[in-house]
Amino acid sequence: MQNNPYSAGWNMELKMLLSEHKFKRLDKDTLVKLGGVVIWVNNHPYSSFNTWDSLAHKHETGLEYDDDVRPSRATILKAWDQLKDDCG
Repeated sequence: MQNNPYSAGWNMELKMLLSEHKFKRLDKDTLVKLGGVVIWVNNHPYSSFNTWDSLAHKHETGLEYDDDVRPSRATILKAWDQLKDDCG
């Protein structure tokens, strides 16, 4: 069961980022960077690979952004494998 609704746009963007960049850890468990995007990876696989930058903007402004969304389950699994390869 996934905690967030699916976003085709974020799914496509994440797949592109995965093909062009390597992950960099920003902290021990929750945040990574892929290209120029900060990504939430905690609570895998139920609520992982959401964009963190958008979440921060929502909290700062109170405006609703397309932020609490996720990529496809297949992309989440692919991203998880790449994260393990890139960061150990």
